[in-house]
Parts: sequence; C-alpha cells; structure tokens
Amino acid sequence: MGRHDLVERLVARDHPEVAAGTLFERVHAGLKITHFGAIGQGLAMKLINNMLFQVNRVLIIEGLALGAKAGLDPQQMFETISGTTGNSVAFQYSAPRILKREFDGIRMDITFKDVELQTQLAKALGMPMFMANTALQVYQMARAQGLGDKDGVAVVQMYEQWTGVAVEGGQ
Repeated sequence: MGRHDLVERLVARDHPEVAAGTLFERVHAGLKITHFGAIGQGLAMKLINNMLFQVNRVLIIEGLALGAKAGLDPQQMFETISGTTGNSVAFQYSAPRILKREFDGIRMDITFKDVELQTQLAKALGMPMFMANTALQVYQMARAQGLGDKDGVAVVQMYEQWTGVAVEGGQ
C-alpha cells in the first residue's frame, strides 16, 4: 500500500448503507471507515487532521532552529524529544527528514492550498484561527523564496537563513 499499512477513509454521507458501513466494507475490505455524519463533515475532519499536522510542522521547525541557535545538537534534540512530551507523529515524520535534508515529498504548494482551505472553513464558521493563519503566512514566505515544489519541511531553510545556523544531524 505504499508508505502506510493502513488506509483510512473519512466519510460523510446520509445514505443508510454508508452510515452502517456495509457499502464501504464491500468495496474496500480492510480499510478503516469512520462516518462523520452529513455531507461535508468528512471533509471538515480531513481539513482539521491536516491542519494539526501542518501547523505542528512549523512549530517543530521553530523548535529545532531555536535549539540549534542556542547551541544544542539537533540530533540529540531529536533523540530527547522522541521520548518526551514534545513527541508526536508529526515530529517523528518531520524531524528526521529535516536532519537528513530530505526536502522531497508533498509539495508546499499543496500544503499552502490545504491551510488556505482550513482557514476558509474557520472564516465561514466565524471562528478565529491564530496558529493556522500564522502557519499559512510561513508557508507563503517559503513559497515566495522558491520552495513551493519542496516538502513543507523545507521551511527549515528559511529559519536557517534567519538564524545563521544549520539544523541538520546524523541519523
């Protein structure tokens, strides 16, 4: 199945067979199906899940850059954070790629589009979104510097320019 052993589908439909799970069980045996209710709610859940990752990635980069600027070894930071409260799936995905300078992946242009959709959903619901809007601007700055075709972890390159230190390590 590629990078993941489990494929999940977030769905929202009013059809009784979808709500019961029988339609998707017949079509996609082995996939985890989560029903969220009316049409549009599955998309809202997808946007929220992606937002948590995409905003968290910016914080991960800021934390690693701050540590490097403070003289900490980025590899040692990774090992320490991996066993403490700062750890997350986003950290385990992003930090090793940052340290190894692996900037290929999901294009930042796509990430930017996703974060725009997340903030548009919040705006439509009349909800302020501080962190997502800030992350949107960080991704836009990176795109303006020509990083739009790179994975979102390439944002670290901007922080390295700003701080004058590299965020890289062994691993």
